[in-house]
Amino acid sequence: MAALEVTASEFRTRLGKMLDYADNGGQIVIRRRHKPAYALVSVDDTEADGGDGYFTPEVLARIAAARQQIRQGKGITLADSEDIRQFFEAL
Repeated sequence: MAALEVTASEFRTRLGKMLDYADNGGQIVIRRRHKPAYALVSVDDTEADGGDGYFTPEVLARIAAARQQIRQGKGITLADSEDIRQFFEAL
């Protein structure tokens, strides 16, 4: 499946379709004006746990550490768009 390149605005508008595309193995590159680009790919548990996937050992270690923090209740839950807005405004 080919990589898809979209603008950040286009990504927001078509979020559900973009996630479906990544779920089906597609890679999405999100471009922002004069800012770095980002890649969105689906991460299944097999890859994230060390399967023959996309990530380096360092990234896998960071994912494992994040999962452990979530299990310990140290994660942040953003329940709705207002929570998300407040979180990013506080950064």
